[in-house]
Amino acid sequence: MLYISRNEGRWSFFTEYTDRYSSIMKEISEAVLRDVEVQELDVAPIRRYFDLCSEEYYLHITHMLPHKVWQYWFTGIRGTMRDRNFRRVWADEAIRNTYNDDFKHFMDDVCNITGQKH
Repeated sequence: MLYISRNEGRWSFFTEYTDRYSSIMKEISEAVLRDVEVQELDVAPIRRYFDLCSEEYYLHITHMLPHKVWQYWFTGIRGTMRDRNFRRVWADEAIRNTYNDDFKHFMDDVCNITGQKH
């Protein structure tokens, strides 16, 4: 019974983050998909996306997240950061010093992996 309860907790945890991700992405304007300039966007949902990524990263570095889940999320973060508007908003966030240094370095590395500059 404990095993089932633990699995249910893990599933609930995973679906909570998945639901948050889906909600954030629904808020992001169609303009991102059309590659419109960032000045025309409401950047609040993109900032919420970075907040979610920061939480996910923290769970990863504190070993509170299964490796396979982190790999799945990391692949998604890397793909999202290929979008120039996400990179531009990230550059602004990094300058504002909103996030801790570990997460900023991680995100900067992700931007470098995508082969894109801010």
